[in-house]
Amino acid sequence: MIRIRNFEYTFHALGLEITVENFRRFYQLTVNTGFFSFSQRYGSTKLMTPPKGITKWKKKFFYIKVVALAAKMTFPNVNETIPAEDIALPSADTVS
Repeated sequence: MIRIRNFEYTFHALGLEITVENFRRFYQLTVNTGFFSFSQRYGSTKLMTPPKGITKWKKKFFYIKVVALAAKMTFPNVNETIPAEDIALPSADTVS
């Protein structure tokens, strides 16, 4: 969530369009210790330096049971390989 909010704040402050496509120029979906996350896309400009640690996150972490969802949602298996994407890296031309 930190990366998503930082992207939103950075683009808003610069007056740039906040889109999924622009987000994907900087970050890619990865699996870390069995959980999906976003990591910096290789070769892209770093938008932020994440904080060294967030304390007490486990108290705020939760799971959602499938029966609680109103719509049928499918989630990828964390054990499957995430396919590589060929997305143009951000530059002054692609972002503006």
